[in-house]
Parts: sequence; C-alpha cells; structure tokens
Amino acid sequence: MKIRTSTREDQSVIYKFLGQAGLSTEGIEENEEAFFLMEDEAGVVQAIMGYEQEDKEVLLRSLVVSPTIYSQYMLLFLKSVMLKLSEKLVDNVYLLTKHSVVQDLFLQLGFQQVDELDVSEEVKKMNHYQKTIQNEDILVYKIKVFTSLSTD
Repeated sequence: MKIRTSTREDQSVIYKFLGQAGLSTEGIEENEEAFFLMEDEAGVVQAIMGYEQEDKEVLLRSLVVSPTIYSQYMLLFLKSVMLKLSEKLVDNVYLLTKHSVVQDLFLQLGFQQVDELDVSEEVKKMNHYQKTIQNEDILVYKIKVFTSLSTD
C-alpha cells in the first residue's frame, strides 16, 4: 500500500469516493491538496482522508474506505496520516464523530475526547467544524502531535 498527499489529478476519484459514501464534496476545489490517499499495488485508491488546516491546527474529515480494505491497512493508513501531519509540524489534530467504530480506531492512536470549550479558535472557524458541531451526539477528539522542544 502507498500513502500520499492528493494532487489536482486526484479530484475525480475524491469526488467519486465522497459521493459513494454520501459525504459532502463542498470545498474540494479550494482544498485540492487537503487529502491523503491510500493506493493498492495497482495504484487503485482504497481510502481517502480529508482535512482542513489553519496554522498548526488540523481538523480531520471525510474518512472514506473501500469495503474491501482490511483493518490492518486502515490502522496503517491512519498512522501514516498522523506521521505526515507531524512532519508539517502540526500542533493539534481534531476530529468530530458520532460513530463508535471511528472512535475506537482513533483512541488506539492516542486521541482523547475533549469538551467543545477546549477546541482552538482556529478549528472553531473551520467550515467543517461549524457545520458538523451542530449535529446531535457529535463528539470531539484531539491529539497533540507536535511538541516544541525547549532550549533553556
């Protein structure tokens, strides 16, 4: 499996994946490189993960996985996404969900549930956050990805 950041050429496959999952495609044009893709050996996309970023704050969104993907690849994909975000020196990564399966996966990665009051102002301004947080039973999870080292 190969995990990479999307390019403009990936827009059609991103639209297809999101459409088949019944998720919104709003904002794809503005954030064309704000997706990670997992491809099999033949180059066929098996999973995508979208995200919004403001400074050093990231909000994960639009996780769509092919029904044929094995769970060990799913965890590999998520770990790779987190590694790629840490390479960008991102401080915090958030996600919003009401699905217990998603919660379990992200808890394995070290995410912890947080109160809405603990969400950064940068994330609260993001379109996905503003639209999703209004839904019933939405939970917010967060992980600190990058910690600055003190030189004192």
